[in-house]
Amino acid sequence: MLPRTRRGFWSYSLFVIGIFCLVPCSLSQEQFECLVALDEVTLVTNDTLSFPVLPVRTLDCEPNYDPGFLENWFALATSFADLVRSGGLPYDVIASYISESNLPCDVIDPPPPECNDADSGTFDFLEVLEDLLEWMMPILAVVCVGGTLAVLFLLAGCVFCCCRCYGRCGANTRSEKKVLSFEEEKLDRNVCKPIALTCILLLFTLALLAGVLLAFFSNEKSYTVVSDVLNETVVTGAEYVEECVEDADFLICQFDDVASLAVQEANYMKENLTTVTEDIVDLTTEVYGILTQVSNGLTQEKISNITDILFEIDVQSTELQDRTDSLAERLENIRIDVDSLLSACNSSEIDCSLIPDPNQLNVAADFDELPNVTQQQRDLQNTSVGSINITMEIEMGSEQIAEDTERVLTAVNLGIGDVLLEITTAREEFYETWDRIRSDIIKVLQNDQELEDCPPLDELTLGPDTNLGVIQQCGIAQAIEPIQELNFIRYWCGIAACGVAMVSVILVLTGVLLGMIGLRRKSVYERTMTSHCGGVILLIAVGGMFLFGFLLLILASLSFFMGVGVLKSCQAMEGPSYEFFTEVVDNNELWGGSLLGTLVFRDSSEVFAISEALRNCEANQTLYTALNLSNIVDVEVEFVISQEFINAVNGEVDNVTAAFIHSYQPNHFLSTIAQEELMSFVDANIDGINTTAFHEAINASLLAFDISSTIDNLVMLNETLTMNEGRRLGRRLQDIISELIDVQDNYILPIQRNLDQLEADVDELTAFIDNVVIDTSIAVDKIAFLSQMLTEEPLLHLLNPVTAGSARRIISYTRQFFRHTISEITEEVCDCRPLWVAYTDFYNTLCRDKLDGMNGFWWSIGYCALFFVPVIVLSVLVSTVYMRKKRLILFDCYTDFPRTSLNLSTFAKDEDKLITSILKHR
Repeated sequence: MLPRTRRGFWSYSLFVIGIFCLVPCSLSQEQFECLVALDEVTLVTNDTLSFPVLPVRTLDCEPNYDPGFLENWFALATSFADLVRSGGLPYDVIASYISESNLPCDVIDPPPPECNDADSGTFDFLEVLEDLLEWMMPILAVVCVGGTLAVLFLLAGCVFCCCRCYGRCGANTRSEKKVLSFEEEKLDRNVCKPIALTCILLLFTLALLAGVLLAFFSNEKSYTVVSDVLNETVVTGAEYVEECVEDADFLICQFDDVASLAVQEANYMKENLTTVTEDIVDLTTEVYGILTQVSNGLTQEKISNITDILFEIDVQSTELQDRTDSLAERLENIRIDVDSLLSACNSSEIDCSLIPDPNQLNVAADFDELPNVTQQQRDLQNTSVGSINITMEIEMGSEQIAEDTERVLTAVNLGIGDVLLEITTAREEFYETWDRIRSDIIKVLQNDQELEDCPPLDELTLGPDTNLGVIQQCGIAQAIEPIQELNFIRYWCGIAACGVAMVSVILVLTGVLLGMIGLRRKSVYERTMTSHCGGVILLIAVGGMFLFGFLLLILASLSFFMGVGVLKSCQAMEGPSYEFFTEVVDNNELWGGSLLGTLVFRDSSEVFAISEALRNCEANQTLYTALNLSNIVDVEVEFVISQEFINAVNGEVDNVTAAFIHSYQPNHFLSTIAQEELMSFVDANIDGINTTAFHEAINASLLAFDISSTIDNLVMLNETLTMNEGRRLGRRLQDIISELIDVQDNYILPIQRNLDQLEADVDELTAFIDNVVIDTSIAVDKIAFLSQMLTEEPLLHLLNPVTAGSARRIISYTRQFFRHTISEITEEVCDCRPLWVAYTDFYNTLCRDKLDGMNGFWWSIGYCALFFVPVIVLSVLVSTVYMRKKRLILFDCYTDFPRTSLNLSTFAKDEDKLITSILKHR
């Protein structure tokens, strides 16, 4: 329990700290769950995420304060108060109180080193009180002046009452001891003086009425139910906290979408890896299909046969070349003979038209350009492809590829499963981290204290185990309760003061109204009863104003004393300087550590300044930045993708890649020997033989002439020569015919047989090329491609875009989300300007609405008391012209005559006759 000498300061401190902690204390303790509907996180590119923007909030971000039409009036009162007591609170006195009362030792944890001093903690209350009274001296001086004036008002009222009872104050109702002349009687009937005095009195009375109304409105403005405003602030704070929690949950729950995208990327990687394995299997299947088709053509027997064919083609080509060369020489000789015969025939009378043109007797075919197949025959002869059992190779390769594929798919399923598990684990850990952060903050700012369970205000202590929720719920509520009670009493006192002042105004106005109604152009000795009543009422009002002035000055002095003290306290809490927080609460040197650091963070070394937080909130910074919540949890440390997650994802991807490299080998689908022999077979370039050239040569004309027709024509010519006398020419012609028949039999027919054999061999070679060699070449190309693909470097080059790219995107998605989360929490989520607005609105209620009303009230009633003086004087003067006097005239006609009193009522009632009678009697 706090010492009684400290309770005032502690009550004020609890009240101030509780106000600031008002909003955070409304946090809910419910466990975090993602149940809100969210806009989806989308992919801009394969590597970049687009996050939805936070919802637009509608909380008021500007303070609501309207001083109304009395703003300048309140400003005058505040200026007068500042003139009386310039400057701020006596921070040196407060510092002296804190240091000398051993307060830091009770609050700061761990206590400052000086608390171990045995002489520390001595507290001289009288010395602090003396310093405080010294600071309050100008205020007390004004209060004393007001009290003195109040006493003077009371004494003046007593003197006035005594004087009035003696008949010396106000209208004199007794008879005058002098005789008025006729002119004087006429002058006394003039009403200019009463009207002038009445007008002046009305002006001052209206000014007094204005003061009464100002006092009334000021009193009404100051009567604000603090608990209602506090409840409104709590409701606003609860809405603010609710929106902050919604924003935070909105932000945090976006990790579901990010995790979904990461899972989608992992599944995409799995699909791509499965596709790679399927491509490998499909390629090997295609190779096996081709090899199955050509396996019958790659037997040893077939290879030997083709080798022999190539040999025969080579031999046939050579023979054709030799025979056509010999044929060309033989035809050259025949051409010479035919030319000679033609010359002899032309010199005779024989028709030589059947003799062929010698220039046509030549060889049309040229077999010198036939392709050379010697190299192909030699290369094919050197291959051993026929010794390979293609069928067995296919069976063994198929089994091996099936085993490799199963092993790879198992590794892919396990690896991707582990990646998905890492993503799920990262999500759970992230949500656990956020839930822990929320729990830590709520634990500091929780509010679960029932009001009826609150300890008394004197027993609320500030220390390392202080719960700010208890301070908010209990400290503020109990601190405000006496303020409300005092404010209730002050309000009704103000109403009473305004009432009595209004009574005085009403009496004066009533007296003036009656006086003016009864006022006629007659002397004061002949005023009507109505005018006389008005004068009496004015005198009653004067007596009341003396008493009311005393009460108003006393009330104004007390209100001034209270108002100036509260004004200085409120000015100390006004932004942007927030002097009280800066000089006292946030003064670490004064406390020997951070006071709020102890209260909020349970550590006095953690610096937490309310003044800085309020300025930051006014600048619309986030709650995390403004309140320096990094002391509770550093999101830049907590919300960073862990290296363990990165290593786990990369490790699983590396394992999958290693499974591909170690499982698939270039010689698994087909043995190395088989691949080499197939390649050597293809390298023999059998399909490079130009069979078309052979066919063109075979199908071309052997001779440039038709040898059979030529022989027939020559035989017919020979028969003609026999029947005539050209026997000598016939013998020569017979020789030519014999040579041509010999050429036909010994050259043309063998060459044709060679061509037929060559054509058969070429056809068989062509069929082998089309059915075996080309397909084998295609298979070998695919085998080479597959073998190259299944080596380590090309396989890595194939897998990296799938595995490393997907792993990089998974990590990138998570990293982008964490960076986005850190950025949003520190820069966007929960802008705390509404918190500053809530504080400012509450400050405006306490320190502007109430304080302005209080200051305006004492300023107004002081103004009323001031105007009581001229109104009193004028009321007394006006009452003398409103009230009727009795006139008793003493006659002194002759010195020897005794004085005689005449009762004027026995004379004529007419005034002129009465005066004439009196003058004659004199």
